Amino acid sequence: NNSTPTDSFTAENYYAENCVRCHGADGKAGINAAADLSSSTMDHATILKILKEGKSMMPAFTNLNEEQAEAVAKYAEGLRGK
Repeated sequence: NNSTPTDSFTAENYYAENCVRCHGADGKAGINAAADLSSSTMDHATILKILKEGKSMMPAFTNLNEEQAEAVAKYAEGLRGK
């Protein structure tokens, strides 16, 4: 839904609200050709770029400030190997 983050922002909640529907809770869903985040080899800069600009069917999440985008990218990276 790309809703505006609030003061109670957490990367986990943002991921649950905006990313789970395609990537899945464990990052493995692959719906709409979403990347499998559990086996992704993308570097941090690439993940940030995709969050900010979108890619293929994934929309750009322009409502994230820099700190929030960093947190979501790190959360996605944390799904590797799970």
